Amino acid sequence: MIDLTGALFSRETSWAMFKEAYPNYVSEDQRYMALIHQLLPPNARVLDAGCGWTLPYARQLADRAAEVIGVDLGLDENRDLPPNVRAVPGDLENLPFNDRYFDLVMSRSVLEHLERPERVMREIGRVLKPGGHFVFLIPNAWDYVSIISRLVPNRVHGFIIEKLMGRDPRDTFPTYYRANTLPALRSLAQGAGMELVEARFLSQYPAYLMFSPIAFRLGIAYERLVRTRPTLAPLRSWILGAARKQDRK
Repeated sequence: MIDLTGALFSRETSWAMFKEAYPNYVSEDQRYMALIHQLLPPNARVLDAGCGWTLPYARQLADRAAEVIGVDLGLDENRDLPPNVRAVPGDLENLPFNDRYFDLVMSRSVLEHLERPERVMREIGRVLKPGGHFVFLIPNAWDYVSIISRLVPNRVHGFIIEKLMGRDPRDTFPTYYRANTLPALRSLAQGAGMELVEARFLSQYPAYLMFSPIAFRLGIAYERLVRTRPTLAPLRSWILGAARKQDRK
C-alpha cells in the first residue's frame, strides 16, 4: 500500500531532489563572506551588527581581522570565542562605540527586523571610518517568502519556522521589511552618510518548501525562472550589497 503521507511530506526526498537540481550550489552565505573578504582591509576592526547568539560569521573572520566585535540584544560576554573576537550586548540604535572606530560593518538577515532602520543606519555610518564599508545580506522584500511573511502575523512566525524548517522558534523575531528594497537601501545609506556601491539579487533554492517534495519541485521551477531571466531578478530571494562611508573633509 502506498504511503501517501510519506510521499507528500518527505524531507529526505526533497534533499535528494536538491542534490540533483543543484550539484554545484553556492549559498548566499558563501557569497556574503566572499564580498566581506574582498572589501576587508589589512588589520581591520570589524563590527558584526546583529551577530546572533553563536556569532557564526564573526568567528569566520578571526584569522583575517585584528578585532571582531559582535553586537546583539541579550548577549552575554562569557562565551568560547577566539582571542580577537568579542560579544557585546547592545542595541543597534545606540552602538556603544566611538565614532569612526570600524573599518567594516557586516550584517546578515538583520535589516528586515528593524522597526526604525534609519536610526540603525545612522549609527552604522557613525562608527564606520571614512572609506569603510557596510556589507549586508538581507531577504528581498519582493521574494514570495517575504511577501507571505508580511501577510502572516508576527506572533505565529516562530511556530511556522519550527514546523517547516526545524529551527528553534526563539530565533524568530518580528519583521518589518522597511529596508529590504533597493530604493529604501539607497535612501537609508544616503541619510547615514554612505553611498550604496553594490547590490546584487541572489537566488536561493526553495528551502521553505522542503517539507513537501511536490511543493519543493514547484519551487525549483520558480527559482530557475527568476534566476535565468534578468528581467525577473528583482523577485529573487536575497539582496547582497555594500555601502561605502563617504569621505567628508
